[in-house]
Amino acid sequence: MAKHNPMEHVLELYKQFRDSDSPFIVDEKNNIRYSIMQEEDMDEAMKVIAISFIEQNEIYKSRGVTVEQYILAAKFECRLAMEDKLAIVARDIENNKLVGVGIGYVYSKVTEVTAGENVINNYGEAMAPIMDCMMQLYEDAEKKESFDPKKMIVIDDVACLRGEKYASKAIGFLSGFLVEAISARHGYDKMITTIFNPIMQKELLQLAID
Repeated sequence: MAKHNPMEHVLELYKQFRDSDSPFIVDEKNNIRYSIMQEEDMDEAMKVIAISFIEQNEIYKSRGVTVEQYILAAKFECRLAMEDKLAIVARDIENNKLVGVGIGYVYSKVTEVTAGENVINNYGEAMAPIMDCMMQLYEDAEKKESFDPKKMIVIDDVACLRGEKYASKAIGFLSGFLVEAISARHGYDKMITTIFNPIMQKELLQLAID
């Protein structure tokens, strides 16, 4: 019997959502509903992002960034994403709990997010060096011949709750992919993102190879 590949399921849902005009899609296999973020989703979304990043990201841990500090950053990023309608939330259909988030924004907002005094105001001093590194990555990307800021979005935060119930359901992956699907609806055909999670790095590399 052939082994099931969860990424095939992710890509199938991605294509369905990209090619529709619906604000939501249901992953019936895993009982998760994905939808474009609304104002009433923000408080839950910020907490999921902050908890996910601080618990799972060694870079932020090493800088001593707290959940409370990252909530400040997540609020700022959620606002940017909602302005561009490039934010996705995932909810458990059984209990309506928000279990995943994908955040994106148009490339023209990169400086607003990662440069100058905005870093301190929106992220705090502990995260400033991380944002400086991010800005360097963006500057390197701008040197590439294929770079076109008018056609590009940044997928910034992709997060999902940990726990046995939500493991192996690709909630984080699908949240990020659906942000890209929305951007495709709006005419964007390029994206840039930075992935710290080694598991996600491996899965996305495999997608590129396949």
